Amino acid sequence: MRLRLTSHARRKLSLLAGLGVTEQAVEETLAAPDEVLCDVAKVERRIAVRYDKSLVVVYEEAGDEVIVVTVIYVSGLKKLVSRRKRSGRWVECEGKENNTL
Repeated sequence: MRLRLTSHARRKLSLLAGLGVTEQAVEETLAAPDEVLCDVAKVERRIAVRYDKSLVVVYEEAGDEVIVVTVIYVSGLKKLVSRRKRSGRWVECEGKENNTL
């Protein structure tokens, strides 16, 4: 699959570069996520979570492309994921593979 970053995702990566978040880290998160969740507010969006990198990659799949919508870097990642799961915003995906790339 081919990776494409939206202009928003590119801006986020530019802002996060000082923290060591790179396009390679995004690719690694998509290739080997700890969890893949679905966003109930935007059903076509998937959430790849990588706890060791404190990274969340929000993406959509379109044909042979993976479109990265945004990148979230947060030190309290487990707390964020837990809160979004409890609220029902992020849920386990049904019938989807966990690896995208």
